[in-house]
Amino acid sequence: MYSKCLALLFLNILTISVDSYYVDNRIIGGQDVTIDEAPWQIALLLNNEFICGGSIYSELFVITAAHCVVEKPEQQLQIRAGSINYNEGGSLMSIAKTLCHEDYNSTRKIHDIAMLLLKKPLELSARIQPIPMAEKSPDPWSWATITGWGRSSNNLNPSTILQVAQLQVLSHFWCLLEYFPVIFDDKFCAYNAYSQACQGDSGNPLVLDGKLVGIVSFGQQNCGGSSVYVDVAKMRQWIEKAVKILS
Repeated sequence: MYSKCLALLFLNILTISVDSYYVDNRIIGGQDVTIDEAPWQIALLLNNEFICGGSIYSELFVITAAHCVVEKPEQQLQIRAGSINYNEGGSLMSIAKTLCHEDYNSTRKIHDIAMLLLKKPLELSARIQPIPMAEKSPDPWSWATITGWGRSSNNLNPSTILQVAQLQVLSHFWCLLEYFPVIFDDKFCAYNAYSQACQGDSGNPLVLDGKLVGIVSFGQQNCGGSSVYVDVAKMRQWIEKAVKILS
């Protein structure tokens, strides 16, 4: 069975090229971290190959970016939880169903969020824990934490070890300046001159005060500038609806 995720297609009237933005990204300049420090982190695999990150919502549900799973066969998707390595250890779980936001659009990059239902519940432990959803959007200029599997700026080979980096949330004005007219109200930008998201990080969590505030969506092709995140607080109603639909 193929994913229920269906991108809505319509005429692209924008003058910018979609190719000028990346959809997958890997952390640059991150530091290694233990899974106990980010027990909500999961790796999303397609045919045993790492494609994206994500966050544990509950024993049965995982949140990621819609573009990570859209039009991908559910039977070929798995998650790995409870491990600092995306290719070994922890718990490997199969996906029963996927659901993307009904208004997700790959061209306009709006509503880039998906909920995944696992075939079996995760066994919660110190290494496997759900993360609470943010009730409000992050304040501009606040510092948040991104985790994922990345590479240092002087090493082109992706790390198989979970990494962490600190990013500063930008104001909507600065986000618009960099991405207009692509950026929308359901997203925000974050930036750090020394560490940032790059190819392979899509779907990964941005965390502030122990809550999920953002989901990596996209950024610049050369991994420069800021990266763009789905605003979880603005998606809470859809998240709750998705859980009911998939249950």
